[in-house]
Amino acid sequence: SPLLSSLYLSVLGGGIPMTVRHVESIIRMSEAHARMHLRETVRDEDVNMAIRVMLDTFINAQKFSVAQVLRRNFRKYITYKRDLNELLFYLLQTLVRETTTYMSVRHGVSAPPEIEIQVDDFETRARELDINDLFTFYRCPLFLNNGFTLDSKK
Repeated sequence: SPLLSSLYLSVLGGGIPMTVRHVESIIRMSEAHARMHLRETVRDEDVNMAIRVMLDTFINAQKFSVAQVLRRNFRKYITYKRDLNELLFYLLQTLVRETTTYMSVRHGVSAPPEIEIQVDDFETRARELDINDLFTFYRCPLFLNNGFTLDSKK
C-alpha cells in the first residue's frame, strides 16, 4: 500500500521509535480486518484501518506533550478516509472524559449529570485535525442521539 510505505518513510525520517514489528502488526491487522469482512484479499481500507489503530495506540502510549506533537505530525494517516463525524464524535468523547477526570481529581466529585465543553476548545482540537467545518457534525444523528446539545451562546 502506498500509504503504508509513506508512513514507514515518515517514521524513519522523524526519528520515531517504531520498528519493523509495528509494520508487521499493521499487515496482520489488515489481513484480519479483511477476513472479518469475509474477503480473501486485503484492500486499501483494511490497511488504512490498521494504520489508524496502530498509530492511535502508539500515540496514546506517549506522554501528553509528545502525543500532541505525534498526533499533529501523523494526522494525515489518522484521519485518512475516515468518517469526519465519527472522528469528531470520538474527539468530543475524549474532551468529556478529560473534563470528568479533571473535575473528580480537582474537586473530588463524581461526574455531574451535565458537563459543559467549551465550543472553542472542541473547535481548536478539530482544527488540529484539519477539520474546519463543524456545522454538519452539530446536526448529525451521532451528535444529537447521544445526548449532546450545542449552546452557541457559550
